[in-house]
Amino acid sequence: MSFTISKETHKAYTFLNVLRETGVTNMFGAAPYLVEHLGVDRRRSHTLLAGWMQSFNENGYDHLLEKEA
Repeated sequence: MSFTISKETHKAYTFLNVLRETGVTNMFGAAPYLVEHLGVDRRRSHTLLAGWMQSFNENGYDHLLEKEA
């Protein structure tokens, strides 16, 4: 499957992948990290996080980074 995501989404998903690997936080609490590290507002951070979480599959999240716009 191939699809295009925005640069902002690509950056956020990459950040979330790394954050998940570090184990620093439960990913349900990751939205404030997006606000702090990417400078998005609170509402956008929740939207990005929800999209990332909904996209999980047996391969994890790396499939989300196939392409960027």
